[in-house]
Amino acid sequence: MNGILYSVIGFLALAVHIIINKGIVTKSAVSKEERCYQLYAFSVFLYYLSDAAWGVLSELNYTGILYGITVLYYVFMAMSVVCCCRYIIAFLELKNKSALALNSFGFFFFVAECVALTINHFWPIFFGFDEGGEYHAYLVRYIALVIQVLLFMTISVVTVVASFEIGSRKARRHVICLFSLAMTLSLVLQYFFPLLPLYSVGLMLGSLILHIYVFEEDLKKRMVQISELNEQLLEEKNTQQDYSSIMRRAGVGVWHIYMKKGMHSRMKCDDTMLMLLGVPDCKMDEEQLYDFWYEHLVESSLIKVAEGTRTMMAGRFAESTYKWNHPTQGAIYVRSGGTAQKLDDGGFIISGYHSTVTETVLKEKSYRQELERAREEAEAASAAKTSFLFSMSHDIRTPMNAIIGFRDLLEKHQDDPVRRADYLEKIEQSSSILLSIINNVLEMARIEKGTIEVVETAWSAMQLSNSISSIFVEMMEQKHITFIHSVNVWNPYVFCDQLKLREVFINILSNAYKYTESGGLVNMRIEEIESGRYGYARYRTTISDSGMGMSEDFLPHLFDEFSREQNSTEGKIEGTGLGMSIVKRLVEMMGGRIEVKSKKGEGTTFIVTIDHPIASREDLVEHDDVELAPGLFDGKRILLAEDNDLNAEIATEILTEAGFVLERAENGKAAVEMVDRMPFGYYDVVLMDIQMPVMNGYDATRNIRSMLDAKKARIPIIAMTANAFEEDRRAAMRAGMDGHLAKPIDIPELLKTLSMFVC
Repeated sequence: MNGILYSVIGFLALAVHIIINKGIVTKSAVSKEERCYQLYAFSVFLYYLSDAAWGVLSELNYTGILYGITVLYYVFMAMSVVCCCRYIIAFLELKNKSALALNSFGFFFFVAECVALTINHFWPIFFGFDEGGEYHAYLVRYIALVIQVLLFMTISVVTVVASFEIGSRKARRHVICLFSLAMTLSLVLQYFFPLLPLYSVGLMLGSLILHIYVFEEDLKKRMVQISELNEQLLEEKNTQQDYSSIMRRAGVGVWHIYMKKGMHSRMKCDDTMLMLLGVPDCKMDEEQLYDFWYEHLVESSLIKVAEGTRTMMAGRFAESTYKWNHPTQGAIYVRSGGTAQKLDDGGFIISGYHSTVTETVLKEKSYRQELERAREEAEAASAAKTSFLFSMSHDIRTPMNAIIGFRDLLEKHQDDPVRRADYLEKIEQSSSILLSIINNVLEMARIEKGTIEVVETAWSAMQLSNSISSIFVEMMEQKHITFIHSVNVWNPYVFCDQLKLREVFINILSNAYKYTESGGLVNMRIEEIESGRYGYARYRTTISDSGMGMSEDFLPHLFDEFSREQNSTEGKIEGTGLGMSIVKRLVEMMGGRIEVKSKKGEGTTFIVTIDHPIASREDLVEHDDVELAPGLFDGKRILLAEDNDLNAEIATEILTEAGFVLERAENGKAAVEMVDRMPFGYYDVVLMDIQMPVMNGYDATRNIRSMLDAKKARIPIIAMTANAFEEDRRAAMRAGMDGHLAKPIDIPELLKTLSMFVC
């Protein structure tokens, strides 16, 4: 069975379960019966949740996680059986041997199933998955189903036999019988169709049967209340005034209608009812009053009112909510219910109550509309993310395939320098694409989590232009694209978040480069326009290209997450569909706005406008490049704290080639002990990973900084970690580190940073 369809059925059963049990589960239990039912409802909720998750994981082929979910599935099934047995004992008020037998069965069934599932980890007897990830049910699973079938069949038979006895539990035994029959049928079908969620369907039907009884019992109580009220109106006229006062305060009116075939119907109302009908000073007789009420019924309500009347005349209680035209308030919603009494003359006296529930109905409608909107939005988001996962699967596999393929070719042709250089260049290009895809996904996650902050420093418009254009000049030339970049501002120095600005414009220029054919034109222009804000310079950056452009239908969705007009399979262009969404979020975080103009086949223009606080030349911080002379690091000793063998091997090769002597600690605790054991000056610097077993990099740094030997405590410590974001850098600084380097390792940046501490 399709995993998604399986999960849809599971979620449907879960939704029905939540809807029908919300009122019971959320209130405080006042009886043992209610407490048992709440436990039963909770166990069924957990079962439905695991059942629904099973279908999703099966569709995604996550066999490892699916194994664990399957174990929970059977545990929750056994838990629901235990709670069901206890609820039946309380519901039917079973005593002595019957209660002990049912309770013992539930307990031992749960224990036996848990034992079987534990054994299943070592020897598949319950279920398993083959090499293709396909689920298979084994003997013990069928035995468990047969045992449950026998249990519910036994309960059905026992309750049917017991229902012939005279007593107050007769109706409840019928309900448990129907519930058990529903469970028996679903278990039998589940036995023959193990990959269908039939047990969930059976639980849903069984729960509905229980609630039908509860609802019917509630209706009977209401009918008794209305009958008692009718008797009071007919037999206790002396209390009429007090009764009317109470009903008026409650906003409930009471009415009586006399109906007989061939005669005009008559209505009699109390004062509250007349007020609710909008006729407090009524001069109408009973026939006119009936006509007034009937004529103001909205046409769509006539059938509902007629059905309710027939139900009451058949001797049953009926209640309905219908629309009625109030003489001054317009269309309102009314809730009315009642019962009928047949008279000796063949007519009927129908007595009931009337209350206005317009506000409640409108709120319910509004709530349902909100739920519908939320459902549609959730479905749209789910569809977008599903599409994204399919696209990402291709987009990630494409560079991975290139990396693996060219590595294999490199191994075969190591003696051919031309091929070797070509393969290495293509591996580097594919690695960059893969890293870009991962970074985009992580960047969007950070933005949605709200962990990104705007950090402004002084920078110049020329630096901005040069730092971005330098990345693309050579790329544009190689693709034979004319690249024009210019700056025209009168406030050249501003405070801005350099990293975020670069990310915005690099994303836009990357798209311009990708979607512009050879011989095309890309133009980046930074200009200043009037700000209207004192102390601020308004920079407008326009990036235009002569590329393929976008359709008018796609433009409104350009900045949606995971949105791409063409996926990488159709357009042969790699990407996640997150770049433009990230750009828009970053621009808005910096208080700016972004506009886009595009036409299919004629190119695209992006306009980014941001206000920046004005800075001066003196606010700039100059960074002088460090000249790395040959032999600069010869003999310098590094302690590398790294738990991953491959990462350690890469770092060792890079650093030993640069002249360093390197020693390795496999976790933070070992690094602390090695620094403490060696004399001061033995290590020149520590390169510290963050996520390590035994002790992480942050704690290791704090331990070194707190050493009694003050000289050792001041040893330079540099984070070298895959925790690459700004908040990770700040966390490293707070822990006492002196620098932060992100993986994958940038060799020039690594050596430049080390030169600041060991030279």
